[in-house]
Amino acid sequence: MDFRSLAAVVVILLFLVSSTPVAADASGVAIEGASYAGEGVVEQNEDTVRLWQSDPHTLNVTLTDTNASTRVEVCVGVANASNESVHNLSCQITTTTVNGSTASVPVEKLPENVTGDQTVVVTVRNNPSGFQKSELLDRDTVSVQVIEKDGDLDSDRLTNHQEVEYETNMSKADTDGDGHGDGKEVHEYGTDPTDTDTDSDGLRDGDEISRGTDPTASDTDSDGLTDSEEVNEYDTDPTVPDTDGDGLTDGEEVDEYDSDPTEPDTDGDGLTDSEEADEYDTDPTAPDTDGDGLTDGEEVDEYDSDPTAPDTDGDFVSDGTEVTVWSGPSSAATPLAYVIVAVGGLVAVAWRIDGADGLERLRSVVESESAEDTETESVSAVGTTDGTDEPAETNGTTEPPLITDDARVLRMLDEHSGRLPQSEVVERTEWSKSKVSRLLSRMEDEDQIKKITIGRENLITHMSDQPLESNDSSVND
Repeated sequence: MDFRSLAAVVVILLFLVSSTPVAADASGVAIEGASYAGEGVVEQNEDTVRLWQSDPHTLNVTLTDTNASTRVEVCVGVANASNESVHNLSCQITTTTVNGSTASVPVEKLPENVTGDQTVVVTVRNNPSGFQKSELLDRDTVSVQVIEKDGDLDSDRLTNHQEVEYETNMSKADTDGDGHGDGKEVHEYGTDPTDTDTDSDGLRDGDEISRGTDPTASDTDSDGLTDSEEVNEYDTDPTVPDTDGDGLTDGEEVDEYDSDPTEPDTDGDGLTDSEEADEYDTDPTAPDTDGDGLTDGEEVDEYDSDPTAPDTDGDFVSDGTEVTVWSGPSSAATPLAYVIVAVGGLVAVAWRIDGADGLERLRSVVESESAEDTETESVSAVGTTDGTDEPAETNGTTEPPLITDDARVLRMLDEHSGRLPQSEVVERTEWSKSKVSRLLSRMEDEDQIKKITIGRENLITHMSDQPLESNDSSVND
């Protein structure tokens, strides 16, 4: 080769060397973070990343470059158990910037043998042209859980995909902790596996299933009372609309008639609550609706009189008085007629015996007896005849003054240091549970007392008392 040829070769080599691009210094490229997106993402938070094994997703990798723009290759793979080797899934070419950039690496699906807890490896290498070898610039890992849609992680009879649909915890068999697995709630009971009280009636789903009530209906027997009210307040059967079988639903007895839904004859007058409400228009809580001295049952069953009218036959004498003096309360022959006839007979006899003198003596006797009756009534009304204010005694006993139901409750509170269980009010007064519940609720509304729920018991206190702390987690949990 002569000198000219050698010179030409040198010039060509220098040209080729000068024209080959030199890669920028890539030592300043780093991975700042990575996040998942796409339909293959089941869950993603600071602690957990879950991916569907069969659905596509994208890993967005945030890069920074402290030096200049650099052409790099970002790859995503799955490490083996020892993290020594990586099964590459996808790569993406991008250019970094000083201000930061994001490389979106798509993954169509994960291999079928890749399930459970996995380590995803993200690598960044420079991508020079020509014969230069790529260099690893940065590496990072992300812990993920790869899930099969048709699998059942917690063995609760809901697939993993169904757990996502119902928003249950796929790692916990009983999401709401009500004692029944998520699958059983969905497939057997139709209840909400994320809510302990599906129908919001105050009873937990598990309790309702045990009792035989419907955990998806707040009023199982449709009687107007919620299942919780029947169980915790009125002691009625939440599966039977008429607990006492008297013909009125439990709700009607509580809300309309104020009668006891556990007693067919609340006032004990011989008529059932239904007969009083629907047939005779009497008060099922008062044994003598018209106050004539005869019970409603006696008027209907024995005397055929009207239990809503104190004087059935309109003779100005009450039905009770007519029965006392042996006259029928529906008879036209009244005790007043008997009196008139008797007085007329006495007058006739007196006239026949002594004429005007006989009549005068008869008048004196009547006036004397009338005066004695008046004096007796005055003593009874005022008190003793000695001028004291003590009440009159009858048969050696003093009649106690009547007090209202409210006052009676307040007196019991005073006798028990201001606090008394509701059940003890029922026991001491022998009132029905429903009457006590309504009375105490009204007194609480009127700021006379406070009711504090402790477990399944109500404690009654004065308004001035400090409330006790209740351990009841629900109204009826």
